[in-house]
Amino acid sequence: MQNRKHNFMVWVLLLVMVFSVPVYGQFKSGKPYTQRQTETVYDEAAAQQHIQQLQQALNQKGKKKEVAALYDLVIEDFDRLSTVLAMSQIAYDNNIWDEETAERATYWNTLYTEQYDKIYSCLYDGFSTEYADLLKKKIGTELPTEYEALSEKAFALKEKEQNLIQQYQQATAKSYTVQIDGAVWDDEKLQQADISDAQYAKINEALTKERNQALGACYKALVQVRKEMAKEAGYDDYTEYATDMYGRDYTAEDAKQFCENVKTYIVPLYEAIWEEIEQKGDLSKELATFENNPTQDIMDTVAIAAQNISPELSNIYTYMCRYGLYDFQEHSAQRVGGAYTVGMPYYKDAYLFANKENTYVDYQTILHEFGHFASYFYEETPDLFRGFSVDVAEIQSQALELLALHEAETMFGNKAEAYTLAELSDILFSIISSAMIYEFEDAVYQNADMTVTKMNRLFADIQTEYHAMFFDEYGAYCYDWVEVGHLFESPMYYIGYGTSAFSALNIWVMSQQDYEAAVDTYLNIVQYASNSSYMN
Repeated sequence: MQNRKHNFMVWVLLLVMVFSVPVYGQFKSGKPYTQRQTETVYDEAAAQQHIQQLQQALNQKGKKKEVAALYDLVIEDFDRLSTVLAMSQIAYDNNIWDEETAERATYWNTLYTEQYDKIYSCLYDGFSTEYADLLKKKIGTELPTEYEALSEKAFALKEKEQNLIQQYQQATAKSYTVQIDGAVWDDEKLQQADISDAQYAKINEALTKERNQALGACYKALVQVRKEMAKEAGYDDYTEYATDMYGRDYTAEDAKQFCENVKTYIVPLYEAIWEEIEQKGDLSKELATFENNPTQDIMDTVAIAAQNISPELSNIYTYMCRYGLYDFQEHSAQRVGGAYTVGMPYYKDAYLFANKENTYVDYQTILHEFGHFASYFYEETPDLFRGFSVDVAEIQSQALELLALHEAETMFGNKAEAYTLAELSDILFSIISSAMIYEFEDAVYQNADMTVTKMNRLFADIQTEYHAMFFDEYGAYCYDWVEVGHLFESPMYYIGYGTSAFSALNIWVMSQQDYEAAVDTYLNIVQYASNSSYMN
């Protein structure tokens, strides 16, 4: 999931002295994560001063050297700010109940948006001065022809969205209770109870519905805010707004056709493959041997795949492990769920955050997120100008999962076939689930006043069209869709897992005939595709 990495502008001593900039240390020094401190990475007062000085220099004649030097400082400051934002988010995600870390994460998120807006406004003003060619040469990439500063309302909506996301994350960690037949039940009590199947089902449905109502209310509030955000940005339709936000170069009509193709071709293919898998025996029994493996064993096994796939990837993986740039542990009520990788442009590396599921999926998770980590490691574009195409980024992660199948026997021995079948079927299922979730999100954002009850019915109807292969249904309703964190944290993102899965499968098919060519293709996408569009 998200997602930047970038380049460090080195200053000569003279410029450091002239502008009184503190020296923070070596760029990409391989500093252990435990030694990275917010207060030594970013100086907010100095950053604000550099923007003001750049604005002043741009409005004066004959200041070419000053403009060039100040531009470098401003870009560097923003890389630092992006890194601090990432660190504050990681701290919050480790303890979502800590009010101080929550406030700091919100503060840095808001400041990031404010500084982004100030810098872009400053640069666009500079395009109308004698320094326009200098700025365009330094930026080195095409920018939109116009930039409109964010309104106060846009800032307020962004902050409100961030607060609602935190409320959702805290709501997911809560324990919910229901009273049935005079007794109070929660999930823990239910799992330990010696009751009939019918009674278990009744209580489980009630608990699931209770959780659905709480999380669904968070989602409904987020939908309302995001519709307002799109309107404030000049969009009539949130789907269109999200398409631009993620840098997509296919249309909503293309996405709808994608969903129809998934129903027509991928759903029956997935079902046919599962029929063959079931004829081979009990796959779940074989996959059970992957359960509850120690974290270090998982990390060491993935290291084997990285080493055998590419020496370059192996070096990056070693770097990640050596400097403690990952957090992979048991999920708890204090930790945010899921997995993501976030860029740290000041250090020109990234950080991998994931929760163990204690199944074979743990190996997939580390391979997937390490694909993102590797892409950040290669990235040279400053954070301010870093493009982000979900549909490309997820090729970088999912294709690595599939290339690792070439090493499955080395990694897993006689369990290799079971892991391979699970991985391939999971990739197909990611296509199916991405289409279902896209249809759901699009419908909800088209009707922002939809109640949670109608959303529950909508999801059940949609997944029935895909042969009900996602969540349990309770009569005509589905309640578990609220467990899809992307709906809350990364709206309209999920279809990118499906579009990218097709490209990842293309690389896997290539690997069956020419493995080295497939690896080279993958590495090219990891190294050079961050600012590329999906269709390209």
